[in-house]
Order: sequence, then structure tokens, then C-alpha cells
Amino acid sequence: MTRFGGLRRVLTPALILAAVLIVSVAVTTLWLVPQSQTPPEALRPAPASSTLPLTAESTTDDHSVALILTWAEAPAVVSPTTGLLTASACAPGVVLTSGTTPWAVDGAGLLALHTSAPLWRDLAVGSQGADVDALRQELARLGQPVELSGPFDWSLAEAYRAVAQTAGAAFSATGLSRANLVWLPDPEVVVSACPILVGGTVQAGATLAETAGQLAAARISQTDAGALPGPRVAVVDELVLPLTETGEVADSAQLPALAATATAAAQRADPSRSAAAVYRLAEPVTVYPLPPAAVKAVGQTDGCVLDPAGTAWPVEIAGSGLGRTFVRFPGADIPTAVQLAPTAEAACS
Repeated sequence: MTRFGGLRRVLTPALILAAVLIVSVAVTTLWLVPQSQTPPEALRPAPASSTLPLTAESTTDDHSVALILTWAEAPAVVSPTTGLLTASACAPGVVLTSGTTPWAVDGAGLLALHTSAPLWRDLAVGSQGADVDALRQELARLGQPVELSGPFDWSLAEAYRAVAQTAGAAFSATGLSRANLVWLPDPEVVVSACPILVGGTVQAGATLAETAGQLAAARISQTDAGALPGPRVAVVDELVLPLTETGEVADSAQLPALAATATAAAQRADPSRSAAAVYRLAEPVTVYPLPPAAVKAVGQTDGCVLDPAGTAWPVEIAGSGLGRTFVRFPGADIPTAVQLAPTAEAACS
């Protein structure tokens, strides 16, 4: 081995170690050199906007409310005669209809008939009075060609006979026998109970059917003070009911349809339950959702917003939800954008 060969063996590891140390120092030096705190312009975030363009939304301003239902007292349907009940179509839930024969006593069918007041006597040719007029009006409603007022005559007797014969009820050839007729308080009544079954003895005046009272009125529990102004409706099981300004169902002709809903039926079966409805505008209106900080309130429902130029625009505060305040503008003109955070010194006037 030469002298220089031995030297190379000694120096080579030392040189490698020195090189590693030099590189480490260089990397450390570069790492410690302060870097520029300003990123390239292309990477800089856009400055935060201080304004927000207005975006319109349509709303019916729905509110959940309780519906108060008023049920009329239900008069019972009673037998006009005494005997053995030989036939009955009565059952809970059955609808008794004027002009039909739900019962028979001693084999004779009893005609169920609605009149504005109970027929309290037998009628013969020449009879006249309010009960005769009530009979005329119901027979006319059932499709018979009779005048709406006048004495009991042969044409009226024939009209009554036609209805009774079609229904399979007993009738008199010369007039009306009260014993053949069951009075109904309405053209249709819903049976809630049948106290007497077929084969039972019936006394005149005994209850043949207990009935559920008709829906007399309906109104919402209260009109929400925070609701948007305008004509309102109540929605119950998809049935839309126009309301008066004080919250009553405006058209009484809609009450039978309301009574037929599942909501009304459940409340009728259990009066302790409340009926629910949706209280909403009859027609949708346009509102503008904004961050709450963009609206300067000057009252419970009044306020203003400021456009980018600092001009105040009066608004009506329609409501709030999900971190947004909904406003309406009183006029047709509206700003294109509003300030997101008006200064405390900014005034609405």
C-alpha cells in the first residue's frame, strides 16, 4: 500500500461529512431568510364587498294557528209512530238523506224528509200555513214541479206521493199522514248512534237515531300581529277557506266541506283536541331577504336600508328566519343594492 492510498482512505469519509455539513448550513440559511409577506396578486383574496344586490323572493307568509270549530246542537231523529221496528238502515257514520226510507215500522216504510220546521200535523187538500210552504220548498228541492208557496192541493199531494213511492215509503192517497214521515233537521245528517235495533218496540217520539251536530262556524284562534297585511285564507287538509278580517270563515257554504275534513272529524270526536290550520296570504307577495345588520329598524315593523350612495329607503319588516330579515318596499321603485352594515350614525330620514 502506498502512502497516498492510505491518505485517500482517511480523507474520503471526512470529505463526505464536510459536504453534508455545508449543504445543511445552506438549507438552514435559506430557511431562515425572511420571506415576503405579500402573496402574488393572482393569489390575493378579493376585498370583502360592503354592499349586497337585492334578490326578490315570493312568500305567502304562512303561520301555524289553531282553528276554533263551533258545532251546533244535534236534535235527535224520532219515530212518528208506535210499533215494531221491522227494518233499519241506521248505523253510526251513516248519512241519512231527505227523500229516502231508512226505517220501517210494522212493515210500513217511513219517509225521512227535511223541512225548515217539523211537520206537526196531518195535511189534506185545503190545508195551508208555514208547514205547507216548508213541504212545498223541500219537494221542489227534491225535483218535484211544485210552487214554493200555496195551500195543500192535489198537485202537492201528487208530488209527495211520487217522492214517497220512489223511496218505498207508505203514503196516503189523499194527503200527508204524519205517522208515515220522519223529520230530519237537515237535508243530510250523520248518525252517531242508533238506540233501537230491528225487532225492538218503538214508541211514538222515541229516538231512532242520534245525530252529529252540523258545523255552525269556524275561525282561527287569533290573527298574528306580525303577519303581513292583506286578504288571508286558512288551509285545512288542503281545503282553502277565505277569511274575514277578524279571522272567521267568510263563506258558510264551505262549512260542510270543512266538517268533512280529517282535521275537523278528529276534533269533533275529541273536543279536547285543537284543530290546526295554516294562516296565509290569499296571494303571494314579494319580499327581499337581507342580513339583519343591513336593516335599520325604527319600530316593530318599520325601518330602512341604505343604498351604496347612502340614500335611505323606507322598508316594512315582513319577518325573519334562518338568519335573514325579510323586507318589503312601499313603492314601486327599489334600490339595486344596499349597504351590508350601515354606520350607527346613518339615519332613516
